[in-house]
Amino acid sequence: MVKKLLVLGMIPFDSGKTTLSLQLAEYLISQGQRVEYFKPVSGHNYWYHYDHTAACIESGQLVSFDAARVRDVIGSRVPPQVANPVHSLFVPARLERPSRYHFNTLGLAGWDSFLAIQRISVFENGRIKTMMAVAKDLIDKKQIILTQEEMAALTADAEVVPISSLEEARAFECDHFETAINRAFSETARESDFVIIESFNDSVWPWEGLVDVDGVLLVGPGQAFAFDPDKTRKAAFLTKRGAAPIREVTFTRIDDLLRPIERYELHPKDGLGTKEIEKITGL
Repeated sequence: MVKKLLVLGMIPFDSGKTTLSLQLAEYLISQGQRVEYFKPVSGHNYWYHYDHTAACIESGQLVSFDAARVRDVIGSRVPPQVANPVHSLFVPARLERPSRYHFNTLGLAGWDSFLAIQRISVFENGRIKTMMAVAKDLIDKKQIILTQEEMAALTADAEVVPISSLEEARAFECDHFETAINRAFSETARESDFVIIESFNDSVWPWEGLVDVDGVLLVGPGQAFAFDPDKTRKAAFLTKRGAAPIREVTFTRIDDLLRPIERYELHPKDGLGTKEIEKITGL
């Protein structure tokens, strides 16, 4: 039976999730295990990670930088859209004047981060169907810096759903999110001994259909903590608000409900020690 390790971030960005996931994967492979890496939800900013954006445009595949990096190391057998079924591209606005831009609810975190494209890929019967919610009006009117040509390259093989508001984006996501991730995970876990699941930012539980995991690691600069998997899941669902997706529950909201069962020291160059990895993986 496949073992599932869930890696969470103590802070939203640069927590070290991917570095730790990669270290665990490399150790497991060295022990003869069949390992896959699963990044259910991800996103990046066109400007702040332009080298990766350019690579996505050139390949015509909008995928996570982290997923691409880990997959290259472990030699994943599944396509990138399966290992990473949901990915969003955020793009800065074109400003009329400093701090003056065309207001739109797709500007989730201000003028430098408009939701331009959200890709959802559904795996079914050995094939991948990709749908993309696209802020086509913003792009056509040149209100964000993503060009029509770049949009065309990224969406060439996808079913395009135009969106003009956050409400429309959420409706698109609600229609396809859980199905896409559940099917992608089933395919990723098939014929695997271990699947390392990396959560999104500092989200506690990445999707509702993840029923259980065998281990939970919370990662931050300099340290990692192990938590009881069942208690972690229960805490996340206990603090979930109404119809909001489970991934909106961040660790700070459940911190008072849990106590770590183990603390591990992370070293700047070497990460975890071998004995710690053996304890975490059980190998």
